[in-house]
Amino acid sequence: YQAVGRDITERKRLEEALHESRQRNEFLANIIRLSSQPFAMAYSEGRIDLFNSAFEKLTGYSADELRTIDWTTDLTPPEWHKTEQQMLAELHRTGLPVQYSKEYIRKDGTRVAVELLVNLASDRLGNPEYYSFVTDITERKRAEAALRESEERFRIFMDNSPGIAWIKDEEGRYIFLSKSYQRQFGLRNDDWR
Repeated sequence: YQAVGRDITERKRLEEALHESRQRNEFLANIIRLSSQPFAMAYSEGRIDLFNSAFEKLTGYSADELRTIDWTTDLTPPEWHKTEQQMLAELHRTGLPVQYSKEYIRKDGTRVAVELLVNLASDRLGNPEYYSFVTDITERKRAEAALRESEERFRIFMDNSPGIAWIKDEEGRYIFLSKSYQRQFGLRNDDWR
């Protein structure tokens, strides 16, 4: 008898590594797919390739519709194009993820304030792919607007109050002087800041 043997240890090791890699990729894909965090992967020419149901819900588009729209024009309002182009240019320049706010136009025409965390990768042909985690910041924007409105009402009230009022920070610096205080002591806004 004549026997020929081959050591297949390396092949077995590679097959196991490939199997583990596939399992890990499937696990991560399921996390993104089932996450309540909207996620999308898109290309610079406007095509959206991958997304989860949270992204569908946020935009109001179905999966089939998302595959046919152009995110650069259908989802992004014109006034946000320049900001987005600058942020994506920074992403390409540094290779580091960028985070920025903008708005999406939903299918029904309403707008939603969002914050994006965008990562850059390339497909097998070298075309850039943008992986974006999207956060609906509508409530945060409403809270910020309410705070600004409240601060403005406070300032108007204090400026029109006949009493002298001031506010200092923890370090003893004036952060607010009422108009009455400024008139009483002959100060202008620049004099005390």
